Order: sequence, then C-alpha cells, then structure tokens
Amino acid sequence: MTKPDLGPVGLWTFTLDLRPAAEVRDLVPEIESMGWGCVWVPEAVNRDAMVNSALLLSASTTLKIGTGIASIWGRDAMTTAAALHSLSEAWPGRFVLGLGVSHQPMVDGLRGQDYTKPFSKMRDYLAAMEGALYMSPRIERESVVLAALGPKMLELSASAADGAHPYFVPVEHTATLAARLCALGDTVERRLLPGKIHQTAQPAAYQAGIEWLVGLREGASPTSTCGRSTPSAFAFAVEPAPSRSTAPARCAIEKWCRPRTW
Repeated sequence: MTKPDLGPVGLWTFTLDLRPAAEVRDLVPEIESMGWGCVWVPEAVNRDAMVNSALLLSASTTLKIGTGIASIWGRDAMTTAAALHSLSEAWPGRFVLGLGVSHQPMVDGLRGQDYTKPFSKMRDYLAAMEGALYMSPRIERESVVLAALGPKMLELSASAADGAHPYFVPVEHTATLAARLCALGDTVERRLLPGKIHQTAQPAAYQAGIEWLVGLREGASPTSTCGRSTPSAFAFAVEPAPSRSTAPARCAIEKWCRPRTW
C-alpha cells in the first residue's frame, strides 16, 4: 500500500448521490476546477461506493476519489480487494479506499448482520484482503485508510493501512489524533497520509455549497443558496508538527462560498 497524495483540502459530499449520473458527469469537472484535492463519497443508502468511485473517476482527469467510508459489512474482503485493485489499476494514483465498521444501528438494523467485535472484524478483514486471490492486472501503488476515532482502530490504521480518515469531528480531535499517531513511532510515521491526516467535514454549509453549484447550472441566482445567511462551506487538513512531539498541529482552513474560478 502507498500513502496517497490528497492535497491539503478535501470535500466530503452526499449531494452528488442525489443527482442523476448524467448530471454528475457534467458537474464533476467543475468541482475539479475548484481545486479540491480529493472528493470523498459515503456509503449507506446511496450509490454503491465502488461503482460511485468509478463514475466520479471517469468524469474527471486529476481529481482523487476516496470512499468515505465504504462499509466492510457491505461486501466480503475478497470482493473489496478486487475493487481496490481494479480501480487503482484503471486510475493510477487517484483512488483511495476508505473502510469503516459503520455503526450498530446500520449493521444490526438495516443490514441484518452482527455488530459484535467490530475491531476484530476490521483486523481480520484487512488480513483477508491482503491474502485474497486476484489474477487480473494490478499496480503496486494502492491506498487504504480506515475510519478511526478510537485508539485501537487508530493504531490499526497505522499498522495495517495507510492512515486515518476522521469524520464529523472538531479540529481539536484531529490535532489529538495527529499527536497520537506521531507518538506511536517510526512504523506509524511511514503510514501517515503524506505529512497530513487528511480530514474532511460536512456541516450543513457543505450541502449548501454543492447545492449552490447545482443551482447555478439550473439557472438559479447565486445568492439564492449562498447568500449572507448561509455560512461558507469549509474543509480542513491538520498537519502534525515536524517532530514527534505533541506540539499543537497546524490547521489550514479554506472557506468557500463562491468558488474563485467564477
């Protein structure tokens, strides 16, 4: 596996899943032109995460696409490994497989599976992916990150994957997470997303920003969904301090409401 080059700012959005595929193909190049390093797509009751990633990758030229997060309960390890190899080979350096254990209401309730011991499930799942038989062409450069909030999953994201993908957490939590990763030592440092823990957030303003883009394409006034009453959407990436100390992480925040390209 390889540390992905995601750029400093990423976008997590569910809104594209609510639009027809033909419209998504038309919108993605405009999102790409805004300068986002990576677009992260979820998986729950929307498009299949792997199919969705192929849709977005095929509609763009340089944009990275990450699953944020694909549930390990949705497909077996061999199928996920095949998807990782296939997408990575078709779009080298542009696909990041984000995996997570989801949560009990989704797994037990909607999927009808057993959420017992999710950490052990993830650990065994990654090992099964590593050993899965795959006979089609593949490349060496592949990237896997884990939805990691707690200490055990965070350590696993360093030892068995390429880093952590925090979600719906404040900047302070990410700074703490960065310090913990750095404190784990050399093994973890080699696993960090390129000098950064790449974090995205999706407050209501994210939805407003993408909906505003959609609105423009449908002839709506730019101020109708992105006026003063709507807070700017934002994403942030937190960079660990250069040393392994617990010095405060630096946070780069880019706000956007009306993209600079327009």
